[in-house]
Amino acid sequence: MKTIKLGLIKGRHEMPVDAYLLEQTTFATAYNDAKQAIVNVATTGCDTIQLYATGLTRALLGVIAGFNELHNTTTVCDYLATTPNSQRLEVYEYNNETQSYELTTTFVAQYTMYALPDSPVFEMVGRVVTV
Repeated sequence: MKTIKLGLIKGRHEMPVDAYLLEQTTFATAYNDAKQAIVNVATTGCDTIQLYATGLTRALLGVIAGFNELHNTTTVCDYLATTPNSQRLEVYEYNNETQSYELTTTFVAQYTMYALPDSPVFEMVGRVVTV
């Protein structure tokens, strides 16, 4: 199981992370920058992305939108198709009272294959659920 620990934006706060999703951004571009960046990370083969939020809400919303758009899919395939592995996006937020980061929300991408009635093909459906 491969886990990557990412801070949302470099230089905003000290975080217990391996890297940052964004080196820099502006208020105007934060949503789209974060949306594209999370897709780039999520397609590298990691099982779990632990994201430490920095307080720039529009960047966090971009991450959630990008993760959802990547995984909320429907494709037609044959019965030999490989179902992608489940992937998790865990969002951590700093709690001033405890002086530590706490897991606040987990998004899980899941894939299921369904046989289409009266057809030799299958439908693979990806969806993101919150746990």
